[in-house]
Amino acid sequence: MDLYTLIIDYKGGTFISQCSASCKDDALYNGVLNWDISEIQDVISGNARNVLLEDIENEDLIPLTGVTNVWSCSLFCCKQLMLINLIATKKDT
Repeated sequence: MDLYTLIIDYKGGTFISQCSASCKDDALYNGVLNWDISEIQDVISGNARNVLLEDIENEDLIPLTGVTNVWSCSLFCCKQLMLINLIATKKDT
């Protein structure tokens, strides 16, 4: 399993989380699935997370030019644009 860092820009905030996954597509899904938003009021509530996860399953990660192991995607969640950057992260040993 590899370590991935997600940087999520949404509703004026930047949220960072990490997860382990076998590939970048699983990392995107798992990272959002396990994204702890419990301390952030009114960011994503109710069924919106389930809808977001369904959208992510169909989302293609685009490699960013000029950098290695960095991908990006954008989608709408609750009528707001969400930008996600995914970075393959080396574990500190």
